[in-house]
Amino acid sequence: MTEKKFCAPKGTTKEYKKLWNLFVPKVVERENFSEAHLQQLEILVDLYLEYHKLTKVLNDEGYWFESDSRYGKTIREHPCCKLRQKTLGEIRAFSKLLDLVLNKDMSSKEPSDADEWE
Repeated sequence: MTEKKFCAPKGTTKEYKKLWNLFVPKVVERENFSEAHLQQLEILVDLYLEYHKLTKVLNDEGYWFESDSRYGKTIREHPCCKLRQKTLGEIRAFSKLLDLVLNKDMSSKEPSDADEWE
């Protein structure tokens, strides 16, 4: 398998390619890798881009806004908050599917003499 075969899909943005190149090596090195995993990776990269867009909107416009109701002014959560939270959940799900979840390093380290208190 050549690396060129796993380039980002044609017509994608620079940001898309950057994320793709970040994840694709971990996906293709899996023992059970199949090209179907690349379809899942495309969705994951799209989700990350959506997450970044929603975060930018929230940073620019704020997490809360005032609206007029029949009972006066109310403060409401920006609609992008819920969308961003949903997108984050989907990122977690697809990351798990592709085994891209960060795991705690469970390797045991032998204590050295320098590690002991005197």
